[in-house]
Amino acid sequence: MFQDDPDEAEIYFNLPIPRRKWLLDLLKKYQVSALLSGHSHRAFTYTLNCTLFSSAETTSVAFDGVCHGFRRFVFKDGMIRFNTVSVDADPIA
Repeated sequence: MFQDDPDEAEIYFNLPIPRRKWLLDLLKKYQVSALLSGHSHRAFTYTLNCTLFSSAETTSVAFDGVCHGFRRFVFKDGMIRFNTVSVDADPIA
């Protein structure tokens, strides 16, 4: 949807501003707790208008240099927790 700031200029990695505004308004209107995504090639987690935005680590090219892997999310008692599961170790070797 966007990389660092909801008001940032349109670039390859984010939605056009009118569609972004529409989607952000929709998330706020319906009090969405979390928007989880992948395929961003960089990991991030932040909160905007009480919605958690999180994109997991990648299992392909990592533009941010973090480990290759995925996130395990747990939703319990009104809380959202996650941990990163790395796939960088080579259990086959």
